[in-house]
Amino acid sequence: MTATTESASSPHTDPLESGPAPAHTADPGEGRTLPGGLRRCWPPALCCALYVVLTMIYFGHLGSMGPNVMTGPRGIDQISQIWWIAWVQSALAHGHNPFFTTWQNYPVGQNAGWNCSMLALGFLISPITTAFGPVVAWDILLKLAIVLSATSMCLVLRRWTTWWPAAFIGGLLYGFSVYETALGGTYLFLSFVPLPPLFLLLLHEALVRQRWKPARVGVLLGLVAGVQFLVSAEVFASTVLIGGIAVALYLLFNWKSAATGLLYIKRTALYGILVGGLLLVIPAGYTLIGPEHIDGAVNSPTYLETLHADLLGPIIPTNGQRLTTPTLSHFALHLNYTALMYLGLPLVILAIAIIWWMRHRGMVLFLAAMAAISFLLSLGPHLWVRGHNTGVLLPMALLNQLPLAAGFIAARFALFTVLFIAALVAIGLEELYHRLALSRALNKMSIRGRAIVATGLVLSVALIVAIPTLPAHAQQVSRTDASSFFTSEDAQSNIRPGSVVLAYPYPGVPLPAANTEFGFFYPYQIVNDALFDQAISGIPFKLVGGYGWRPHSGPYGFDTPSTLRPPSVEAFFDVEFYGFAKPTQARLSSGADITADLQTFSHNYHVDTVVVLPIGKHPEVVIRALTAALGSPSRSHGVTVWYHVQRRLASLVH
Repeated sequence: MTATTESASSPHTDPLESGPAPAHTADPGEGRTLPGGLRRCWPPALCCALYVVLTMIYFGHLGSMGPNVMTGPRGIDQISQIWWIAWVQSALAHGHNPFFTTWQNYPVGQNAGWNCSMLALGFLISPITTAFGPVVAWDILLKLAIVLSATSMCLVLRRWTTWWPAAFIGGLLYGFSVYETALGGTYLFLSFVPLPPLFLLLLHEALVRQRWKPARVGVLLGLVAGVQFLVSAEVFASTVLIGGIAVALYLLFNWKSAATGLLYIKRTALYGILVGGLLLVIPAGYTLIGPEHIDGAVNSPTYLETLHADLLGPIIPTNGQRLTTPTLSHFALHLNYTALMYLGLPLVILAIAIIWWMRHRGMVLFLAAMAAISFLLSLGPHLWVRGHNTGVLLPMALLNQLPLAAGFIAARFALFTVLFIAALVAIGLEELYHRLALSRALNKMSIRGRAIVATGLVLSVALIVAIPTLPAHAQQVSRTDASSFFTSEDAQSNIRPGSVVLAYPYPGVPLPAANTEFGFFYPYQIVNDALFDQAISGIPFKLVGGYGWRPHSGPYGFDTPSTLRPPSVEAFFDVEFYGFAKPTQARLSSGADITADLQTFSHNYHVDTVVVLPIGKHPEVVIRALTAALGSPSRSHGVTVWYHVQRRLASLVH
């Protein structure tokens, strides 16, 4: 990537850089005889190293790099993401189709495109997964998400800045934003965002700068788009949407300038569509028309409406920030899904001040417009103020009518709000640095002294705007509490590779904390154990039940496992785990012959191993029922297990 400011040698004048170039200020390091390569490499290397240090401080731990401790809560979504990391490694090792799997939710399966499978990240980290397991891979990827996102933004900002500290601050504001830190230990597919800045940089090159060969720009655009889809289809879709809006906005005000480079744009688009199409044809095909695809959106509009953001979200800190008060944190609870939007009042004021001060520069006005558009989209379909619905319709209401845009969780557009504001602030702080260094008030000082004073003042401003976003605490860590049974020699010698396992608890969606004494992050969520143990042991067997989005009778998705027959088996396992029955479960259980149903279920789905983990309310009731159905069990590493179930069933028939 060429990290230089635009100059008069561009094919045509950049309308987004219509203002005067920043005044040159002598660098105190000028004149030193560093080799050219080293002189170019040490600033980005230093920026990246500082991001690494800050990331490790934020995560607050160096010991959580083993298989027994994981970053973040041991929750349903985190375990699902770890499972997909393990799945990619297993698919690569055994030649399975990575885009669709029946190794969970057997025999129906899961569509990878609808389930945050992060296939690109799983592929890149697969050597680590092979050597150390998916938990270590998860921990490394979470840290890389922040470091790479900040570094990418820093390098991209060199397109519009000449002063490295300004680019570093912009990368810091983006990579360590509240959006990033709020998601950084929980939702890897959303927090791994080094590609959106690159996508927008390449659009700028294609439309405005046009110095690189169109083939190069088009190929890179296609690669970035394709990889982003394989990291997160949601971030891909929102990035393409924001990129399309940016292109439309640029062409609206600069169509005459764009017309002079129309041939370049056409060639770039051709290469981009060709490369992106080749990368996306199979994964997108599986997502849109493959097995277990969802015809509409994942979430219904009714549910999405409950995740509304609020106009005050950018300035009201939640309990996730260090600088808050009990009153503000309590007030933030009424603003619902606004934590990702928080910027801090100093940053908002600084951004507005830069826009007013530098309103003569086209790039500043463009970034301001895109930040405003992104913020407007993040508010959702209706305007909420102080936790109250004003009834005012917003642009997202129109987007929700489009087939592939209806499932957006609007507040996640905060990613692009902070992206454009970070770029805006970087440009503004560089201008401030140059103005201060050339100020008459510092005329009596040497060039080095003026540069040092100007740098100190600018960094002080950056510190003031960054402090309100400091997280309240380091990232959470959790014990994996994996059962040693699934990696034991006993299991490996008796569970045939690729055979089907039925487990208690039945992998599915945990009940909300309000309905059971087991809280949402209780260590033994119903989905955790078998699914997690399957991933940690390398996915050697197929698992009945699971967690992920699948089609349902309607236009929206469903996150429970597919219903298998007889359904009384799943209901029985759930009731004995939680200790109470929901109305539907009570109806299924009444009059059911659970012994016969367990035999029928095992026969229908080729179950070869049944495992009961010693958790939940009444595992002993499940053991008695399975013993009546399948015969005497074995006990190994604290679990109760029935091996060779098909052989047992055959002997019962005879």
